[in-house]
Amino acid sequence: MTKLTGKTELTNFYNLLKYNFLSLKTLNKNTLTVRFTMSEFENFACLNPTCPDFSRLNAGNIALYAQYGQKHVRLLVCKTCNKTFSELKGTPFWDSRFDWDTIEDIYRSLLDNRGIRATARLYGLSKNTVKRYLRLARKNPTIIEAWLSERGTLAGRVLTMQKLVKKEF
Repeated sequence: MTKLTGKTELTNFYNLLKYNFLSLKTLNKNTLTVRFTMSEFENFACLNPTCPDFSRLNAGNIALYAQYGQKHVRLLVCKTCNKTFSELKGTPFWDSRFDWDTIEDIYRSLLDNRGIRATARLYGLSKNTVKRYLRLARKNPTIIEAWLSERGTLAGRVLTMQKLVKKEF
């Protein structure tokens, strides 16, 4: 259980309430007690190789530290070694500057059988940016496909993810 005091800390956690990451119990005007739901973090493990809980899933050592960026990415902390890491670390979307909708639009356009240049023109992007996301899809097709199907993007598309990664542009 973590106690938050002060106006700045309370303001930082305001956006988290929208996404139901936390359950809150108000103690008084200036203090909140925050309880983290373990089911939110059971798929994460510590990424620090020197930590005793390194790569152990569902060890109960991962907690929410903060949230950052336009995409509201969660910054997680290992309670064992106190190292922080992003929830996107080690995924194809690590260090991506675009919001989720733009990334989805790029893949939707490519799945609708548009070319790299047409996709870049349509969304006002560089063709190198579209190529970079296509390379990500070719490198990690199952992760990208799972993310797109979770967002409902794959339904009714001309191409499947397997055909997209094999297609020559």
